[in-house]
Amino acid sequence: PSLWADVLYPKCITQLNSEPGAGKSTLAYNICGLGATGQPFLGIPFSKHPKSLYVDLETPDFLIRHKIELICGMLPPNLHVLDNLNLSEDFRDLLQICKEERYDLVVLDTQSRALAMEKENDNAEANYMAGLLKRIARDTGCAILLIHHSTKSDEGKAVYRGRGASAIAGAVDVVVNVDVLTDDTLRLSVEKNRIQQSGTKLYIRKAGEDRFEPCSGPDVGNEPGFAIYRVQDAIIDLLSKSSAPLRTGEITQTVQGAEGVDERTVFRALGRLAQAGKIHRPKKGYYEVRNGSQLTN
Repeated sequence: PSLWADVLYPKCITQLNSEPGAGKSTLAYNICGLGATGQPFLGIPFSKHPKSLYVDLETPDFLIRHKIELICGMLPPNLHVLDNLNLSEDFRDLLQICKEERYDLVVLDTQSRALAMEKENDNAEANYMAGLLKRIARDTGCAILLIHHSTKSDEGKAVYRGRGASAIAGAVDVVVNVDVLTDDTLRLSVEKNRIQQSGTKLYIRKAGEDRFEPCSGPDVGNEPGFAIYRVQDAIIDLLSKSSAPLRTGEITQTVQGAEGVDERTVFRALGRLAQAGKIHRPKKGYYEVRNGSQLTN
């Protein structure tokens, strides 16, 4: 199962791309801070309360503290910040720290500064760096989030929008692009997901300083990005309260009525939950919840 939404997964690498100034660092601090304090982000719960290491190579120290306090109302003990890193030089130290601290999430902000490649467009060097990142994720079990600047051009495949060598985007497990739609509205688009079929688009708007909230998007006819998570929660709640497996038709009818979504969304949610191992089919046409399945992202 994911750590959060269709974006972060244990032992996997996610690249988050946008033009400078779009707010991707603030998004990442919201994920780390709210996760550490046990709060959902954008109404989507975490599968656990992640312990995070945020490697911030751009933000001044005094602003980091201010930002975290605005988001969380406190300085969470499970959110650690590091202000100096060169991946190739410090790889063994970083690997050891991640093992000792048992971090669930490591954020590198920015990718370019943390990797410190001699030639940003060199795919051979990029593949070497990607190998180091994969080893950290594999050996420690953490999710890695790369904060990366995108090119100004929208030409080419969206998955390769990040600046520099395309090998990084090819090597990571998830690619998310952040687009600025208006002064206070952003769109998060999952352009690549090796873990599960996704294509999710989440529309969010700024809600005060350094905070965000969900909002509706213009994609008429498409499944609202946040609906799938609401429906998954509703299915888990329904099955948890039942003493026996429920028929697919009964689940669909009940959840459709409660959440106001179409049948396709319920079927997709059932498939995602089954794929994540949170529910299973004891026999054809029936579902029941697995023990301990409470968070459904």
